[in-house]
Amino acid sequence: PPRPAVLETPLRKKAGRLEWVLGVVRETARGPVVRPCDHQGSHMLSGRAAANCLIALPPGMIDPPAGASVQVEPLAWDA
Repeated sequence: PPRPAVLETPLRKKAGRLEWVLGVVRETARGPVVRPCDHQGSHMLSGRAAANCLIALPPGMIDPPAGASVQVEPLAWDA
C-alpha cells in the first residue's frame, strides 16, 4: 500500500497530470525518506534496477522541493 515519505531532493514537474517517478525509499530515525533514481528514461535500465518504489506526484503538485511530503508505492521485484 502507498505510504508517505519525505523527498530528499527537489523534483521538476509541471501541473496538470499525475506522474510516477522511480525512487529509492529508506527508513531513517525521522521516518521514511525517498530520493528519485537517476536515469529515468524508458531505455535506461539502471534506474529500474536501483528502484524500490514509485514516487507519486499528483496533478496539482508543481516542482516539489526537498522536504516535501510525497506518497510512495513500494515495489516488490521478487514477488
